[in-house]
Amino acid sequence: MNFGACPYCDGFMGMFVTPDNTPVYTIVQCESCGRDVWYKLSRIDPMAWTVEGFLEEFDVDEDSMTIRPKEVSND
Repeated sequence: MNFGACPYCDGFMGMFVTPDNTPVYTIVQCESCGRDVWYKLSRIDPMAWTVEGFLEEFDVDEDSMTIRPKEVSND
């Protein structure tokens, strides 16, 4: 089970079943403020992001249904 606080309002996010193969990313709606939150279901390090914060760190390809960390520039 994963659970935690909303990155927008710090309200309780609810409890989520952790799948066998992790990590898994999903968008959930905060029960307290109603905003969408990206959530990583993981046995080791579950995390929640604002939509904006998630898109700063990850590339989401909806056509291929993949999520990849953005490449970090060493400039």
